[in-house]
Amino acid sequence: MKAERRKEVAEHLEYSKKLGDLSENAEYHQAREEQAVVEDRVRYLENLLKNAKLVGVTENGIIAVGSTVRLERADGDTKSLLFTIVGSEEADMSRGLISNMSPIGSP
Repeated sequence: MKAERRKEVAEHLEYSKKLGDLSENAEYHQAREEQAVVEDRVRYLENLLKNAKLVGVTENGIIAVGSTVRLERADGDTKSLLFTIVGSEEADMSRGLISNMSPIGSP
């Protein structure tokens, strides 16, 4: 985001400035909005990383962030599902990653 995306937005902004009167230049206003979105996302991700904590795997049988769990049906059906409990930012059901804030992932 900081290296490539910022550069792309800056180039788009420079190009749109050359198109004429900035007060009536829709492309310029769009580029400014895009720049604001990118900068907000950069700030959000930097804050997220600044406050992130490494989570270790528990050995005491407690399921927590980082744990991999297998869910099996109580009726004896042999089909089971494998999930990893992750933070809400990493959750992706299609990859088997469940948020620790979800009903299944929370204590």
